[in-house]
Amino acid sequence: MVDALDECESGLSQLLKLIVFHTSKPSSGVKWLVSSRNRSDIEMMLKADKLHLNISLELNSSLISRAVNTFIDFKVSEIGEQNGYDSELHKEVSSYLRRNAGGTFLWVALVCKELRDVPGWETQQILEEFPPGLEPLYTRMMDQVQRLKPTTMEYCLRILSTAAIVYRPLHLKELVATAGLPEKSFRDMRSLNKLVDLCSSFFTIREETIYFVHQSVKDYFSTSKGSKIFPLGQVEKHRKIICQSLQVMSDTLRRDICSL
Repeated sequence: MVDALDECESGLSQLLKLIVFHTSKPSSGVKWLVSSRNRSDIEMMLKADKLHLNISLELNSSLISRAVNTFIDFKVSEIGEQNGYDSELHKEVSSYLRRNAGGTFLWVALVCKELRDVPGWETQQILEEFPPGLEPLYTRMMDQVQRLKPTTMEYCLRILSTAAIVYRPLHLKELVATAGLPEKSFRDMRSLNKLVDLCSSFFTIREETIYFVHQSVKDYFSTSKGSKIFPLGQVEKHRKIICQSLQVMSDTLRRDICSL
């Protein structure tokens, strides 16, 4: 299974050739399931024939909606058990999510993640604050970041702008240098993890490496309303990251570094 072929940043043509090569041999015994946004170059390579079946999720939206509704039922039951929802509140939360999900698992997952920390008696009030659509939801999440205390907000904005512009996910230790965070304050990984958690639900951390939860988040910060995190522009942010990286090397590297 290969998910999100369109997000492959290097070697896509080689990967497509590999898939086509193996799927052209019925005797190989391997079945491939791949997903991608609509892109002509990918569609041309993976064109439908007797051995290849194309399924459009847009044309099968009713199936997606059923799956999303099942996901909503599961998540609301999970949160309701944790936060003490009664049957009426359980029904209201499920109904709101079904009306506004738009067939998007990620929207449901992000809203449910925030609802997990909301007490049952505040849920009805908070629920209406979650707008339908990923981009409006990201804007709401950004508003939350901007309501943090000034120093914390500034650090979060540095992390968001850095992660949005670098060419690969960063290790937490790299993040301190590239985002220009004060080293004394973030020597401890627990402090750094806590700061990343305060960047709303934009990130996930795996093996001490920071990732956006979805490509659409990076797109939001790079090209949409979220690009406001670059007040001086993306070119200036690139320059700043380079200068900070050079400074780290200047402070650390020296001739005969092993004292030979």
